[in-house]
Amino acid sequence: MRQQDGRSRIDDYLKTSALLEREAGFSVTWVVIDTAVTQAEDVIVGFFTLSPVGVRVNPIVTAAVGLPHISYPSVGGWLLGRLGVAVKQPRGKHGT
Repeated sequence: MRQQDGRSRIDDYLKTSALLEREAGFSVTWVVIDTAVTQAEDVIVGFFTLSPVGVRVNPIVTAAVGLPHISYPSVGGWLLGRLGVAVKQPRGKHGT
């Protein structure tokens, strides 16, 4: 098996897995664009995926950080699963 570069792996993920994972309710892929760019070329800044996740509430941790007692066993949240920034984007302009 040949090793893929980052672009090939991202292309493969977006073409083969992203839609299937969305349909299954595992994750949603968001593509970020720079609306200040008017040309179709180089508009995509990056992408990220979010997956729903439940986090168990630990009373010892909540007490240690000064939170009041929470009466439910878990809280909902989002897991950032994949993140990519276009190579052509200047450092520090996006994602900082």
